[in-house]
Amino acid sequence: IADWEDRRWMVAYQNHYMATDDAITESHFEERARLGIAPYKAAYEDWQPWIILQADHEPEGDIPFQVGPVLRAFNGPVLGDLATSNRGTIFAAMNLQF
Repeated sequence: IADWEDRRWMVAYQNHYMATDDAITESHFEERARLGIAPYKAAYEDWQPWIILQADHEPEGDIPFQVGPVLRAFNGPVLGDLATSNRGTIFAAMNLQF
């Protein structure tokens, strides 16, 4: 995983590779890239929205390539994502940090 961000821009890349000789489990590779911008700079204790473009690549998957927008909002310990893709996939997540 590699990422860089400041209060206005973010860039991230991650990949996962699993190699196996097991007859039951196949080798697997997937990767994700993100580029995001915050419409404005907010203080840490204020809600901060982000607009992110995400690309997912899974060569052996049913849908090998997907791209779409992610709407992110966070406020200190609360982070939420809502995403969709060009293939109709919908994703939602919420993280709480204590």
